[in-house]
Amino acid sequence: MHNSVKNLIYIEELIKSKVNHDKLTKIIAVSKTFPIEAILPLVEHGQLHFGENKVQEALDKWSDMKIKNNAIKLHLIGRLQTNKVKFALRIFDYIHSLDGEKLATKISCLLYTSDAADDSLRVDLGGRR
Repeated sequence: MHNSVKNLIYIEELIKSKVNHDKLTKIIAVSKTFPIEAILPLVEHGQLHFGENKVQEALDKWSDMKIKNNAIKLHLIGRLQTNKVKFALRIFDYIHSLDGEKLATKISCLLYTSDAADDSLRVDLGGRR
């Protein structure tokens, strides 16, 4: 068994022992800088949520994989530049780093003019960091 899968199983078991089982917990495996060959054992194990911090790296790494397995969900966990929004929307299912009105407007405009199936945007107004 691959070490990454062993680590994931350990984390899953630890969470199950600490969290109320009625709550749904999703693990986002941060796959940035790792080649797809190192991530495949996690996908084969059933891990579906992955975090990347660079748009181009995610496009290069995940485009084919997401076609083969449309259940995979990618999370952008790094800062997004406005000039990369249209590319980010092609590959990422979640953007965790919306940090300005200009960026929000650009995303909104592109989603409005696209055929995106799920174009919802959740904003934390609570000031948590």
